[in-house]
Amino acid sequence: LSRDGSRRLLAGSLASSRGLMVTALAEGIGNPFDPESFAGQLYLDAGAGDVGAVADLLGDRFSGSQLDGTVRLELWSSWDGGEQDVLLRLDMNDVLLSRVDSAWQVPLERLALDARLERRQDSWAITVADLEMARNGILAQVPRLQLDLRGETLNLRAQALPMEPLSALLADMDGALPPAAIELLQTLKPRGLLSAVQLDVADITTPASGWQLQANFEELAVDAWHGAPGVSGARGYAELVPGSGYVVLDSHQFSMAFPTVYEQTLDYDDFQGTIHIDWDA
Repeated sequence: LSRDGSRRLLAGSLASSRGLMVTALAEGIGNPFDPESFAGQLYLDAGAGDVGAVADLLGDRFSGSQLDGTVRLELWSSWDGGEQDVLLRLDMNDVLLSRVDSAWQVPLERLALDARLERRQDSWAITVADLEMARNGILAQVPRLQLDLRGETLNLRAQALPMEPLSALLADMDGALPPAAIELLQTLKPRGLLSAVQLDVADITTPASGWQLQANFEELAVDAWHGAPGVSGARGYAELVPGSGYVVLDSHQFSMAFPTVYEQTLDYDDFQGTIHIDWDA
């Protein structure tokens, strides 16, 4: 740690008994304890065989949730007159995100992403790029998504989401979704592209209790399920909330399959309609 007038320089490293290794480089002008008058930059390179060591460093920021796995993190942060901007690169292996009461869990073999975090008064805006999630040979890649966190509420927006690997990944995660939802994904095997999607969650500590999903889809295909036909070539819009929703179809070169009734698919040059759906939430 050194000082040249109002300019401060920091270079250091930290090693914990839990295997956390951190290297830090920082510089700034002004008083770091007065964010409104401080301007500076920070670089961190951190790695740990147990992500809990990083959680210990950050304090109790994830009350009610638990994160396990190995982690490598690079972070670039800047301050300018009270405005904070953070860039980070995250790579984790053997990941398990869960509620401490085991109400839900998300297991992954690998999680990697680049992100930008911007503090906006009482909320965070998070832009994620090059998101990769892998489990049991399934690789889901998301080019870009935007998250806004305000207290316990979450708003997520994304484009160009590939449905097949994402649904296969969710269907392979026991405990991530209710058993009925997992069975539905395993049966329908959704394929196609979500060209635009928005998810609103009222309380991220109990995400299943209050949410709304809106999505535009292209080239959607699903297998037949409980008398409902399988479809392919579907294009349209869907809006879902816990227990109900509707789907608007406006498709060209659309097909429906009734495997217990017809040997061949029913093919249509143009197909429009609205489907209302209900299920046990």
